[in-house]
Amino acid sequence: MSQKAQCRACGTQVDADAERCPGCGRTHPTARRSHPPPPLVTTAQVHRRRVRCRVCGESVPVGTATCLACGAAHPDKSATRRLGPVLLPLAAIAAIAAGWKVGVLVDRRWGGEPSSLESGLTPLAPATTSEPPRIPSDRFEASCKVAAPVLVYSADSTPSAFLVQMTGSSTDANRVADSLTREYALQSRGYDDVRQRLAIEGATPATVSRLRCDPAVRALEERISR
Repeated sequence: MSQKAQCRACGTQVDADAERCPGCGRTHPTARRSHPPPPLVTTAQVHRRRVRCRVCGESVPVGTATCLACGAAHPDKSATRRLGPVLLPLAAIAAIAAGWKVGVLVDRRWGGEPSSLESGLTPLAPATTSEPPRIPSDRFEASCKVAAPVLVYSADSTPSAFLVQMTGSSTDANRVADSLTREYALQSRGYDDVRQRLAIEGATPATVSRLRCDPAVRALEERISR
């Protein structure tokens, strides 16, 4: 005689080995259904969710507020990340200070002399405030259509000492300066490698007008004789 048992769905007495419950129709009415196994968690997933405390080295979950072992706040954040908002402004201040120091050294190296032209027509501000800015002069007429500008300190003056800015590369500057000196019989102090200009003096208005039309001349700047 087979053993009786209750259907796990409706409670009807059925054979323990019955394939179907005659009351509710459930298959294997007396069999116990096992729960599905828990999802597997890989080692990689565990490591992604836990890190070492930055103070004591104990394993803590990512995003935890306080380490249970040592009590450190935000144990999953490194010192660099925590100090980032402080270090970035300090780095910017240091860069500005370094740039200012370089600017001071450049001014000391080039101080006392007017700076070069930014273009053929627009003069740059002088390196120091000891000299006034130069302005274009109309006292040196040129016969060519495209003439180099003449920049002077006063529109009413007709100076004779100039710094000649030349076209072409700096490697040919000395050769071009010697050529201009010979061709126009200039009283020259030679090519100044620091200012990158040819320093001349005693130039007549006619000579200046001719120099304006020379293709090797980019601009003439009045020079204060010393």
